[in-house]
Amino acid sequence: MRRACSRRCETFSGEAINAAHPEHAWSFVIGRLQLLLVCSLLIAPDCRAAIDSLDPVLLLQQAVSLLPLRGKEREINRDLSESIRLFERQAPESLDYAQALDLHVLLARGQALYSGRDLKQDAQRALGICESHGEDDERLALALETAAAVAGDHRDELLARAFPIRARNVSALKPEIAQQIDGPICTGNTGNCRKPTIARKIEPSYPALALHARLECKGVLVGTVIDTAGVPGRFELKRSCGYGFDERAVATFRQWRFHPATDKDGKPVPFAGTTEIAFRLIGR
Repeated sequence: MRRACSRRCETFSGEAINAAHPEHAWSFVIGRLQLLLVCSLLIAPDCRAAIDSLDPVLLLQQAVSLLPLRGKEREINRDLSESIRLFERQAPESLDYAQALDLHVLLARGQALYSGRDLKQDAQRALGICESHGEDDERLALALETAAAVAGDHRDELLARAFPIRARNVSALKPEIAQQIDGPICTGNTGNCRKPTIARKIEPSYPALALHARLECKGVLVGTVIDTAGVPGRFELKRSCGYGFDERAVATFRQWRFHPATDKDGKPVPFAGTTEIAFRLIGR
């Protein structure tokens, strides 16, 4: 029966209404529409069963893999929406489900998409899952920042909870090469030392999620010690943008090089200070 319907449907797709017999046109159309309806009712359950058997984790991973690419918003949102539907059926308490919810909320908010979902409720659901798993890492930080993005109240409180996680991630980053720190550390232009100056500066690239979600960063402020070879290290987060900006900023800052600070005799000395790393969104 289904094979016959498929053949009939294929035949119908290549047929045209005979304009020479307009009196039969409406009956022809109605008959073919009825046939299409029967075919869809027979075939749809099989199609839905096949879709429901998909792995939501793979769909989520596919959406994440598309984030670095521009012009893929439709594909990303499609994969996220389908993965969320499947997670709700198969694994409604999983951390992957929380990640899918967070990504969907940020993208829908940033792109002004109407998804038919309550973004604030989804963000709270993701945060609750992370908290129930005892998470205290990148997942929880993103869930807190996502909830803050759509929260009418408690925004500052949520961001304050995310800050220590981002700060810990930044402090864990090591300098590109071992630092050379001998003697006391200079802390500014005084009569005893002169500040270092930039010898090589690299602009940080925009985090992929932030790019698609239209998130902005006014600048990540980082405390650092620059050694006598002009290498920055000992990173300490002073001002956070969240959403992956902080880690991206310091990972790039590690590649900067400086003409080292000098004492009153012109001898290189280590220097402790703060640096702001700015992000520039080009072409958007």
